[in-house]
Amino acid sequence: MQILSLQRQKFYPFSVVLVDKILALTVLALLLPVHALNTLLAIFQRKAFTRSELKQDALGRVVELTRWNVGLLRESLHLLNVVKNEISLAGVSLKYVCIEEDILTLTPLKPGLFSIYEIQHTIGRIDCSHGDTLRQHERNITVRFQLAIVIKAIVCRVLYQSNKAREASRFNVLGVHVDNWLLADVLNWIFTDTNIDTNTNTNINAKGNCRSGYFINVNSINLAYSDGDFKKVLASADCALADGSGVRLGAKRLGVQLRDNVNGTDLLPHICRRAIAEGWSIYLLGSEKGVAAATAKNLKATFTGLRIAGTHHGFVSEQDDELLVQQINQSGADIVLVAMGSPMQEKWIARNKVNLQASTALAVGGLFDFYSGKIPRAPVWMRELGMEWIYRLAMEPKAKFNRYVIGNPLFMWRIMNAKT
Repeated sequence: MQILSLQRQKFYPFSVVLVDKILALTVLALLLPVHALNTLLAIFQRKAFTRSELKQDALGRVVELTRWNVGLLRESLHLLNVVKNEISLAGVSLKYVCIEEDILTLTPLKPGLFSIYEIQHTIGRIDCSHGDTLRQHERNITVRFQLAIVIKAIVCRVLYQSNKAREASRFNVLGVHVDNWLLADVLNWIFTDTNIDTNTNTNINAKGNCRSGYFINVNSINLAYSDGDFKKVLASADCALADGSGVRLGAKRLGVQLRDNVNGTDLLPHICRRAIAEGWSIYLLGSEKGVAAATAKNLKATFTGLRIAGTHHGFVSEQDDELLVQQINQSGADIVLVAMGSPMQEKWIARNKVNLQASTALAVGGLFDFYSGKIPRAPVWMRELGMEWIYRLAMEPKAKFNRYVIGNPLFMWRIMNAKT
């Protein structure tokens, strides 16, 4: 334990340790009225002022922390452990367990009151693992990086966390059903050849029907609110996944804690890796001419061995459905990604899934624009805070004005006035 402590002291620059201590002492000073109240309560109740508690960090390392025995903000005394250099403001999570066996090794990072993984977990990001966050942190032990973790974690806690929220597997947002699934559940659902009809106990896919998966965001909920036909289309989905921070805020207001933010853009790399392992192929349908083909080229360059069954642009009419479905079926595609924007993409899948021989069809919005290189994604820090929509608005102000500037406040107003 002493050797590990020395390793940590060498690993952390003096400036990082100093800023940690200054910030911890500052917050402790600001909380003096709380400390005074807790002291009086302990005296009145004839209890010890403080007590020690043993906690494990994400890697199973035990640390002894100080806390108030009674009163308010009892864990605020954990800041004393920061002052003693036993833990850090930002480090290995003390709230979540790392279940990746290949990462369960010693790290020079100290346990921390905040962590990168906490940020990812709170916003539901699926594009990096717990181990990835530890390695990222190890490469960036600077005052600026540490402060950024603390600030982002606090913002995410305030915006997206609720101690009263429940983890429902399915919930309703303004009349639209949303499935609250983990990434692993979604992948298992996509990569299966069976789709059981609970009424007849038969495999629907055996008859040629493919499953439909939609990503429910603020825009699609707003559209469904004023379009009854589109609401029925969303209701017909075999899987409807929450997409974006707006739905996360709405879920919090409704008393539901969202699990993973399984949006199409972050899900695609996981689909590609699983498709390679399973020997499945993907068909790309949507966007402007040439964009789907560019996406296919980039995906095959990134994911060696990935099979792209075919591509087609998204400027099609209902009269084209029969021929297009025939082309997709002849390609032998297992998964069809449809990127036409809402509500066209969901309506296309709803019309044609009965004739598609693929296992799954997913409505993926602007995914091809990102993976073709046509439009860059928002910086990671904006995604970590659930603010990617601001970046997209800046990139396409005319196209996204109604969706975000008008749509987001309208959605929140409706949510605030909805019966919970």
